[in-house]
Amino acid sequence: MAEWLRAISPFHRGVLSLRYVPRAWPVCIADEFGDLASVAVRLECALHPAVGLSTEALERASVERIQRAIQLCARARAHRSPAGRDRPNPAERGLAQLTRRASRHVALAIRALARVRGKAACLPPAAGAR
Repeated sequence: MAEWLRAISPFHRGVLSLRYVPRAWPVCIADEFGDLASVAVRLECALHPAVGLSTEALERASVERIQRAIQLCARARAHRSPAGRDRPNPAERGLAQLTRRASRHVALAIRALARVRGKAACLPPAAGAR
């Protein structure tokens, strides 16, 4: 597996790491993005680059922005007409776009790994050594 991961671009490796390495996020973010939470937070970070800040500081700022957007969406949903014909507010559109982008990045990374892996059996190293 490590050989396959080394064969794909660092960007795709990073996306897969963000997607598959568990991280604890605030409940509202985990609920909003599910398994894509880490990728969504990092993509939101990229929208607000800052020189000299640590990744942790950038992620904290991103989490705060996302939490505010989720709160705005919750308020908008609470005041939405029963028919549901109101147009999505900018926060809702932003969160939906972030979800689409995160999903797309993960899909492209999985596709890149599949191209490198080919049709070979996916066995743990110990099982293949017998």
